[in-house]
Amino acid sequence: MALLGNLPVVALVANGTNGSSFPQSFPGSPSEIITFNGHFLPYTEFFNSSVTLKTPNAPPSDAADEFIGRYLYKLISKYDSQEAKDCLGITYDQSFRINTGQFKAHMTGLIGDLPLNTRNLVLAIYGAYNLCLNNTLDRAQLIFHHPHLEEELRRFLVDFPTSRLIFTTRDPRANFYSHVEHFKNYYDTHNNQQHILICLKMALEDSELADQFGLEYTAVRLEDLPREEVMIEIADWLGVRYEKIMLRSTWAGLDWHGDRISIKRFPATGWTPTRTENGWQHKMGYIEKYVLNYVMYHRLKWYGYDVKPVNAFDRLFVPLLILLPFKCERRLFSPKNLAKVLGSGNSFMILHLMLTPYFYAKRVMLCYKYYLRSFAGKKFCRNWIGSL
Repeated sequence: MALLGNLPVVALVANGTNGSSFPQSFPGSPSEIITFNGHFLPYTEFFNSSVTLKTPNAPPSDAADEFIGRYLYKLISKYDSQEAKDCLGITYDQSFRINTGQFKAHMTGLIGDLPLNTRNLVLAIYGAYNLCLNNTLDRAQLIFHHPHLEEELRRFLVDFPTSRLIFTTRDPRANFYSHVEHFKNYYDTHNNQQHILICLKMALEDSELADQFGLEYTAVRLEDLPREEVMIEIADWLGVRYEKIMLRSTWAGLDWHGDRISIKRFPATGWTPTRTENGWQHKMGYIEKYVLNYVMYHRLKWYGYDVKPVNAFDRLFVPLLILLPFKCERRLFSPKNLAKVLGSGNSFMILHLMLTPYFYAKRVMLCYKYYLRSFAGKKFCRNWIGSL
């Protein structure tokens, strides 16, 4: 456990549907990267309700049993339907199975007589998972964790305060469109104004979160994955040896083709300019495209995305457009959606329908915040990996 505790840590952070699972799904050199099966939220999901953590002198074996029960789908991937890890492999019909008895033995052995706390549990989970995959720990160079969301990251950094951060980024217009549409189609409870606000906020923020922590960070564009020159730069930034296998997206050695929320299936390897294209240019409404082009102008140029020149007319016109509903907002009050929500009897959905004006006002204020930045000519010059 001392060996794991001394390893440097890199946390992978996503803001929206930025393809963060791909950078974590490359195994790299297995002896050098200690990772886990996709993003999971031990701090906000597991530790909050863990009875073993709340009980003095609880044995590590009980904590292992509790973890296995909560995250069985991470260890036996046929149960991980949302992440489509039940259809891995070249023929889309494979899954992997971690021996839970071995996992428990490794996790218990790694904790040993150490205090049963959140940091030691995280280290033991990572160590046990990789030992079950027959990866030795003595040649490891770093732990690669995927907290995914802001609150999970904040709590993770309490235990691992010197972590470096790597953000996945994407054209914010493609990110916003994908996040709204795919989650709305997958979960009825996400078809509301609050979710639209969250999607927009995440698409706009990019890697700004790193400034709050003062930690070393970089970002990588989803559109650049898995270009070999970019993967080489990622390996160099991580401090591990580059190997060709890093171009392949796998879990436990089996090809992965993307999750079910994004609908689109990807080959496990091979880069093309249109690999991540989702058609936002033709599917988004005129208002949001115009607004985002202006408020994200400097960022779009910095990352090399297509952007239309802005002028003095835009400075006057955009503040008016911000007040108008986006295409995805207008449909919330369509007769079809109103009938669906009110007829569902779902109190959560009905409450969020009633709260639409509140979250709409917050969306407007968020757009004005970024409008003022662009109006003032504030440049965007954040760290990122990859060249055009």
